[in-house]
Amino acid sequence: MAAVALLTTFPLTKAQTTFVGSWIQYVPGIYGDIVEMETEDWSGGEPWQRSGYSYVGSRSEYSEASDGILDDGWFHFYRWRPILQEPQLIPQTDNHWNNANVWTDGVPSGTTDARITKSGSLILPTINETAAVARSLTVFDADNTISTFELLNGVLSLTPASVFDTALKVGVANANGGRRDTVLTLINSSLTSSGFAEIGKGQAGSGPLSATMIIETGSGWYHPAGLIEIGGAGGDGYLLIKDGGAVAGSLLPGAATDPRVAVNSGSNFVIKHGGTARLSELSVNSIAGPYYLLFGFGVSGSLETSRLMLGETAPGQADFFTGSDSRLGAVTISRDSELMLQGSNLTVVADTVVIDDGRIKVDALSAGAQLTVGNTASEQGGTRIFELAPASGDLAALSVTGTNNAVTVRGRAILGGYGAASVTITNGGVLDIRGSATLGEGGSSPGEPFGSGTVNVSGAGSIFRVQNLEVGYNYGDYRGAPSPLGLITVDGGGRVEVTGYINGTGWSALPDAEGNYTEGPTIEAGRMTLGKNGTLDILAGGQLAFTDPSGGTAVRQYGVQTLTSSGLIQGGGTTATDLGGGSHIDFGPLGGKLVNTGTIAPGHSAGWLSLNGDLSFQDPMSFSGDNGRLLIELGGTTAGLGYDVLEVLGDVDLTGATVEFSLIDGYAPQQGATYHFLQVSGLLTGMFGSVTDNTGLGLTLGDLSIAPGGGVMLTMPVSAIPEVGTILPALGAILAAGWRLRRKWLR
Repeated sequence: MAAVALLTTFPLTKAQTTFVGSWIQYVPGIYGDIVEMETEDWSGGEPWQRSGYSYVGSRSEYSEASDGILDDGWFHFYRWRPILQEPQLIPQTDNHWNNANVWTDGVPSGTTDARITKSGSLILPTINETAAVARSLTVFDADNTISTFELLNGVLSLTPASVFDTALKVGVANANGGRRDTVLTLINSSLTSSGFAEIGKGQAGSGPLSATMIIETGSGWYHPAGLIEIGGAGGDGYLLIKDGGAVAGSLLPGAATDPRVAVNSGSNFVIKHGGTARLSELSVNSIAGPYYLLFGFGVSGSLETSRLMLGETAPGQADFFTGSDSRLGAVTISRDSELMLQGSNLTVVADTVVIDDGRIKVDALSAGAQLTVGNTASEQGGTRIFELAPASGDLAALSVTGTNNAVTVRGRAILGGYGAASVTITNGGVLDIRGSATLGEGGSSPGEPFGSGTVNVSGAGSIFRVQNLEVGYNYGDYRGAPSPLGLITVDGGGRVEVTGYINGTGWSALPDAEGNYTEGPTIEAGRMTLGKNGTLDILAGGQLAFTDPSGGTAVRQYGVQTLTSSGLIQGGGTTATDLGGGSHIDFGPLGGKLVNTGTIAPGHSAGWLSLNGDLSFQDPMSFSGDNGRLLIELGGTTAGLGYDVLEVLGDVDLTGATVEFSLIDGYAPQQGATYHFLQVSGLLTGMFGSVTDNTGLGLTLGDLSIAPGGGVMLTMPVSAIPEVGTILPALGAILAAGWRLRRKWLR
């Protein structure tokens, strides 16, 4: 503190001016009748009345307002009754800022620390009058009652000697322990200040404090340098910007540095529809505050800030409502904080988003809510602009729910870096990542940490879209490094789309009918990689689709659309033709290939998985030499319902593949029963290299054959009898009676 004092030039003792006026709004003298104004309020409860006085021209008879007036949510009906007396001049008290009679020490100046301690309205000078200037202004209730203050119709400038000084203080805690409530409203006025501003900031050991500052229509608070602190130190603060009000660094954007705002625990900052805030930084450390609001920050107007921090020092919540049009810059969410979009036709744009510990929610009741991260210039960049749980121990979540609600990431994303991330997309919501994404990431050598990520896509119209996708994968998969965990579950009409991207222009690979090559946009083929600890679970009605990002207008494709899996691919549909109940991997008209060195399990306790594309069980780019396997569960003789089916509409190469059979639900196959488990519409090359038998039936490669309809079928051996362990539930009574079983094989 001593060092600060030496650097400043202001005197150590400050002048103080206290307003002592009678706080009756100044009105020039008017001749007319005095009438009583009676107000009846019909707001749904018991009607109540209040009386006041007003001055009218020459009104002499009873009249009643025919229409109610809606004011702050209440309906008021006015009746007028004359009080019989002669017209007279009604004097009023002049409470102008520049009236020396209302200040104990004269009119405040640039070297004065002014104080207002009596409720009422203070008329500020206009730009044509002597300026209202003070070094600082403190507003509070000296009598420990709820006090309201108004600054009206003019301009006030607060000019502290240093940026380390407090220019504005709304509310001062009572050292005697009594409660103080203060409200300051700016009406049709302009306030400029710098340094620090405090709204409802308490003081240790003092009484409860609540303070509110309201920026009304036509008013602006211009705070080009310093911090605006709302609440804190045991006090509650509330800053409200109403329709037409503004808080910024200057009247025009770019002319000055915009203010920093910190919302502390138990406090609120609200921008109503039509209000504007232009900030350099907003830090929200409050999840609930006064006025029955359930958020630390809420906006249905316009917010522009270079940085939004939720949970910098304590958990914080920011809600964006119908009508919001906000630009957030860099967003960080920590300490179990939350950013929520809830409303219709609201737009929020951010440069980057990092969720260390917390969540983003797009509410199911919203319609057309849009959160966009990044811009078109970042779509092909390598820098991550969207990160969920990037550090070890982090927990992050993203939820997009409701038709036409979307989160769009125009750049690279990581979902579960070295922490745990959860993404939920339901009821028509969309997560559109226009760049590459990683779901679960780990180190490239043993001993390094790894993360986990899950994505659930459920319901008709729900989409998880990405250009290229890695799930539970890193380049240490084959060098002993632990693999991260990644899980995608898609069902009920949901879709996962891998799009690739438009890559400039080029020439068509083949000539047209006239022998000409065409120049135009080209496609970089989409790719998806499933690591050893990665799982793709396509339940009934779910789909993984590789799509054309050009909408069919590109003339050439670079590379082949590929799904490479060393993990687990599961299906859960029941038939091939029933799109509502089927499970599908679709490479579309561009074609593509599933390269499986992991496991394909077409059903959950029997099911049907369709693949529109080619299939191979060897990866020529793999260093491990692993070959894939196909897991088939048998529980009956009906395809898709009784036993698993993998349907491939393209070509299949079975070289090196293993097929594994298991029984479910105590099923006992009949001799000679057939199971067309691999159905192939295209060219079938090679045959399974081995059979893993978990049935106890002694199944071998000799029980497999080419199916008449294309593909591979299993025929149960003659007189095949299951192992004891597979029929214990059915023959428990016999075993208990002492029967001994002996397996027989007849060929």
